[in-house]
Amino acid sequence: MQRRWWQGMAFRAALCLLAVPGMLVAGEAGTTVTATLGGVPANPGDPVEVPLHLVSEGDAPAALVIFVAFDPAQIQPVAGYFATAPGGAQFEGMPGVAYGLGAAAPGEAAVAAGKFVDSHAPAPGLLAIGVAGLNANPIGDGVVALLAFRVTPGVAEGATVVLRGVDADHPPVLVGDKEALSTAAHFDGRALALAIVDGGIAVGCLPAPPVRSIHATRDLADGVRICWEPVLIPEAAYRVFRSETADPSLAVALGTGWTLQTEYFDTTAAPPVRIDPGGCFRAARYAPVTYFYWVKARGTGYCEGPLRSSPAAGARAISGDMPGQGCAGQSAAGTRAAAGFGLVHGAALALALFFGRRARRRT
Repeated sequence: MQRRWWQGMAFRAALCLLAVPGMLVAGEAGTTVTATLGGVPANPGDPVEVPLHLVSEGDAPAALVIFVAFDPAQIQPVAGYFATAPGGAQFEGMPGVAYGLGAAAPGEAAVAAGKFVDSHAPAPGLLAIGVAGLNANPIGDGVVALLAFRVTPGVAEGATVVLRGVDADHPPVLVGDKEALSTAAHFDGRALALAIVDGGIAVGCLPAPPVRSIHATRDLADGVRICWEPVLIPEAAYRVFRSETADPSLAVALGTGWTLQTEYFDTTAAPPVRIDPGGCFRAARYAPVTYFYWVKARGTGYCEGPLRSSPAAGARAISGDMPGQGCAGQSAAGTRAAAGFGLVHGAALALALFFGRRARRRT
């Protein structure tokens, strides 16, 4: 809980910097950080992921707060699109602050620097993204965050929804009596010059075909391996989604982005839950935590495809089980007995201890 409080306060303090001009120390000339919002296609009513790329000329930032303005009649952030770790759940319990929107997730550059990413919507048509963590780690070049939006049904195909970064070169955006301004900071508190290149969502595209033959393992102790058949489109990339129910509308995206591989290893799946501690003559009993997995595709000339209605069910195995065979060998589900002495082994051990004691007494 202490870690969550610290991270929440770090994000809150970073957002408050915009309300206190001069709080950041002036940066050195020649140091520029450029954040670029990606351009992606999507269809009306569909969700879409927008990458936020970072390039630094000079000192790399240790923390970022990026404000993105948009037309709320055309798109809306998708709350809960991404898995809550390491974002959303970190900011729970802070009164009066709506953190943990789940519409942003860390990209590969943020993960490599040990940063967490979270978002909130301070006003209609405005999304705030915070990137923070250990100040000693600079954020390298690359995708620092992924943003999830949904195109409003009824937006005309052929339209382009503009994503405008709020920086010093753009018209100001007011949140109450404060001015929203994106900021970048060095680990020593120096402000770094930040420029944001606008992005957009091109409405109207050919969706990728659905991904079929999805399999999820139940016999691996350190995670769940998900495998699927490739989609035959140019430069196909894939995104894995997971839910604790079979409802695809509740599924969240896993990982730090799209993959070119046709398998994914989910190490964030919970291990089996002990439902009976067992005893000397009774084995402990465990119930697997089942998850449901979907995969969607996209590619050159194809935007994000749909999630199939039928998911693959998978779960982590008990750590004492024999090594599994991955997607090639599926094992049966259900409550398992393990991690303890079974009836035969328990009885044998008890007899050995009993006769051992008697032998010592005789001597």
